[in-house]
Amino acid sequence: AVPDYYGIKTADDMAKFALAVNTGAPLKRFMNEEGTVVLLSDVDMSGVESYLPVGTAEAPFEGVFDGQGFAIKNIRFNTDVTSQLNAAVFGALKGTVKNLTVGAEGDVWTITGTCSAGTSIAGVAATAVEGAVIENCTNNVSFDFKAADPKDILVSIAGIAADVKGLAVTKCTNNADVHVKDLANTGNGGKGLQLAGIVGYARAATAVTECTNNGDFSAASGRGGGIVGTLDGSTVIKCTNNGTIEDDKFGQFGGSQDVYNNKRMGGLVGGTGGTTSIEDC
Repeated sequence: AVPDYYGIKTADDMAKFALAVNTGAPLKRFMNEEGTVVLLSDVDMSGVESYLPVGTAEAPFEGVFDGQGFAIKNIRFNTDVTSQLNAAVFGALKGTVKNLTVGAEGDVWTITGTCSAGTSIAGVAATAVEGAVIENCTNNVSFDFKAADPKDILVSIAGIAADVKGLAVTKCTNNADVHVKDLANTGNGGKGLQLAGIVGYARAATAVTECTNNGDFSAASGRGGGIVGTLDGSTVIKCTNNGTIEDDKFGQFGGSQDVYNNKRMGGLVGGTGGTTSIEDC
């Protein structure tokens, strides 16, 4: 049967699109005449508790997704990371996402369960690989992180993209806050919690350009930055952080000297590795 429209309008459309990408099914139903997947209106997620991210490690989204300035909003998702490693609109990205707004003021995505190594949480993309692009996107959804992060288990949380390699992020904005209250993982290196406004863990020539963070972030350990948590062999150019990056905001360690030195943080970047560059910020 010929569909009434080609594109995405509803929460049901979004779920069918995710399933099609993840199973390798045809995407024509969601595309315009140019072959771009498009939102045709704001997508109301009211009543949706369990969200299936678009793209997996085995089947990443490789096309072009244009939000056309519309929003995926009224988000009250609950993801148990014990059984689902990624939480974001896109679970794995190899293509382009542009002109998309994720969430509205007051929207919350709750994270529960126990994290495994590589758990990635973000507004737009949980993971991305070389060639992926995110441009002109905005995140407004906050994450209520209630999950357990065991010792030496890498977890990345960010407004736009969580754990990425070779991603180009341009002209994106995060307006949401993330506060992590209790952490068993007290590491502050590559296996610690990576927390940031734009990209959690930026690796392998990732470029973050002309992005702005307006959100506040805090965690008792790990690495935290207004723009990037860890910048590893990557660049940050012409970015602005207007948010507050805090250490042990909720007093998990109670000022005990025995557990000091668990945090690395900065207004722009929490930690670095390899050859990195921060310019005109």
